[in-house]
Amino acid sequence: MTASSAESSAKPARRGPKPMLSRAAVLEAALELVDAKGLAALNLRALATRLGVSAMTPYSYFADKAELLSAMVGHALAPLGDETAVASEWEEAITGAMRGLHGALQRHPGVVELIMVESHAPGLDDFRQQLITILR
Repeated sequence: MTASSAESSAKPARRGPKPMLSRAAVLEAALELVDAKGLAALNLRALATRLGVSAMTPYSYFADKAELLSAMVGHALAPLGDETAVASEWEEAITGAMRGLHGALQRHPGVVELIMVESHAPGLDDFRQQLITILR
C-alpha cells in the first residue's frame, strides 16, 4: 500500500464541535428502550449505552431517573392536545382525545407502564385536565 492510498483510506478528520444530543433524542431513546424491553430495563447506564455515550451523559439532560420518567410521559403524550382542540361538540372532543391517546399508546406501548408509576407527569396531568374541561 502506498502512502497516497493509505491517506485516502484513512478517515477524514472531524471538524467542528462534537455533535450534542438533544433532550428530545434522549427521551425518544428512553421510550424506545421501555417499548422494547419494559420499564424494568430502563436505567441511565442502559440508556447511555443505547445512545452510544458515556454513562454520565444522560445526567446532562435529566437530574435523575424520576425526572426522566416524568419527562418521558409528557413527551409521549404531548400530541394529545391537538386532537381535542378542533372539536366543536363534546362527543367529538372525547372521541378525538381517546383516539389521540390510542395513537400515543400504539407509538409507545411502554407508556402504559409509565403512566401506572408516574401519577403526576405533566403530559398526563394536561390530558386529564383536557378531559375534565370537555366534560364540564
